[in-house]
Amino acid sequence: MAEPHTRLALTKYLARYCRGVGPVIAGFLFDAFGQQAEQVLRNDPERAVAEVNKIAKRNVLAIEAADEASQTLKSMANESETLI
Repeated sequence: MAEPHTRLALTKYLARYCRGVGPVIAGFLFDAFGQQAEQVLRNDPERAVAEVNKIAKRNVLAIEAADEASQTLKSMANESETLI
C-alpha cells in the first residue's frame, strides 16, 4: 500500500499540473478534502469549487478552471501516484 501524501507534495502537484490552481487554491483543496483532494478535483470539480470558495469566503476557484483541472488530472491518472 502506498504511503499517504503529505500536504506539501499534494499541493505542489496540483499547483504544478493544474492550470488555474496555484499553491493557495491547492492548499484550500487540501484543507477541504485532505488526502482525497486530487480525487475530488478530478472526479467532482463542482464539489471542489463549492468547498474551496466556502473556505476562502470568496470565489477564488472558477468552475471553468476546475473543469480544466479535472480533465488534466484524468489524463494523468495513471501517473499521479508517481508524480505526487
